[in-house]
Amino acid sequence: MALIQCPECKTEISDQASTCPKCGHPIKAITTKSGVSTLRRVIGAVILIVMAVLAYRFLHEVNKPLLPVECRYRRALLSNGYVEIFINKSPNVLGVLATFENPTFKTTKSFRLNLSPNIPVQIGHLQGWDFTAGDKITLIENHYQTAYYTVP
Repeated sequence: MALIQCPECKTEISDQASTCPKCGHPIKAITTKSGVSTLRRVIGAVILIVMAVLAYRFLHEVNKPLLPVECRYRRALLSNGYVEIFINKSPNVLGVLATFENPTFKTTKSFRLNLSPNIPVQIGHLQGWDFTAGDKITLIENHYQTAYYTVP
């Protein structure tokens, strides 16, 4: 327990007191010797932790290699949309989470794609997604940077 000065009458009082016993002036939040409130220190610590986590995640993602998947488009034969063609350019099989989003209709669908090296995988109307101009495509594979594409 430390002694602090009442801001009103300058009497030394306990730092645990909620009011000054001499003048009745309310004492603000419990303060430390430097005068910074405990709440402010906690908030500052939380902000620092959040910033550190975000910086780590950003730097971790940036240090990954680019996803070796080529994306091509072609007109669909049985609908008015497009068919997306994914080609794995690496020598290994890749398990990719593909998420498709149509911003106009606010619809989203995800597919698990197992991409063998240099073998095209086509997604379109028959697989449950009719691509249209402006659709967003996100490809995620843990060992590579996340890839983002937009259908032209």
